[in-house]
Amino acid sequence: MKIKNIISIFLLSLTLVVFIFVKINQRHNKSSNIPNIKVKTAIYELLTYGKSSTSSGFVIFAGNSQFDYVQYSLEINGLLLWWPTIHKNGLERLSLCENILIKNGFNDIAVKKDILPETQIFSLQKGQYIILKDGLYAQVGKNIDEIRVLTITLMSNIFGLNDEEQYKITLKLNG
Repeated sequence: MKIKNIISIFLLSLTLVVFIFVKINQRHNKSSNIPNIKVKTAIYELLTYGKSSTSSGFVIFAGNSQFDYVQYSLEINGLLLWWPTIHKNGLERLSLCENILIKNGFNDIAVKKDILPETQIFSLQKGQYIILKDGLYAQVGKNIDEIRVLTITLMSNIFGLNDEEQYKITLKLNG
């Protein structure tokens, strides 16, 4: 009888340790493809997580095709949109993205040949964008509602996905 009790206590303790380990790991390295999460919630989670100086992460809003997505990375000045040229119809879609940004008050920053591209990307201020060989980078800031509207506008006008319920959302948090 005592052996059964000892084994039961051991298994219960082991289960508790595994549970705590999983929770700690989730807190420090979240990566998920969440079907019921909304655009606003994903943006909020990323920005809230980014309040620590050691935090990093990104969120991807995807459609049905592997080329239909909008992605943001967490940077010091807020979320950074990256619109790669590898998209299907890359340059055409990049031009559509640029036009949407311009209509939303974004300004193009001229590429400076004497400064590394990475330096130019990470020094962007809210409302600025730059086009480099691998794509368009735009600093969209920290306003959750503005970022949500921009995301839905891009997904709708470029990929024809009008309902945010259709988006597959991947949220990755590190820190």
